[in-house]
Amino acid sequence: MNRRTFLRATGTSSLVSVGLAGCTTLGSSDGVASDETLVEMTPDDAFEPAELTVSSGETVVWKTVGYLGVDALTADHTVTAYEDDIPDDAAYFASGDFSSEQAARDGYTSGDGGGVDGGDTYEYTFDVPGRYEYFCIPHEAHMTGVIVVEDN
Repeated sequence: MNRRTFLRATGTSSLVSVGLAGCTTLGSSDGVASDETLVEMTPDDAFEPAELTVSSGETVVWKTVGYLGVDALTADHTVTAYEDDIPDDAAYFASGDFSSEQAARDGYTSGDGGGVDGGDTYEYTFDVPGRYEYFCIPHEAHMTGVIVVEDN
């Protein structure tokens, strides 16, 4: 059953709880609360939510998931910034910790990393306000996202 079929079958009360699943504040591993927000990378090849607004200093965590929150055992996704579509003062970010968009593309296609397998996560802390556009390398034609970082 796909997500749309599930939502139609369960009605709007489930829609509210499922819709909020992409905007979850998480705690840190040391037990101290932290500002982390979850973006799911789905088997439908989508970032959910596709656009997210956070505060400067907030950490975004991307996780490859399956339907209804079950970890996917399918092909991996990447989180790869469009180098020309991030603020001028911002550091470049990509899963695999590549230093440029071209390095991320080359690294992924050569098998040198960058993929976020089912159940795994990638995180990045946004310190510079502005608009950040990003994509998934193997699904770039339709899997793109935006993070908007606001001043505190």
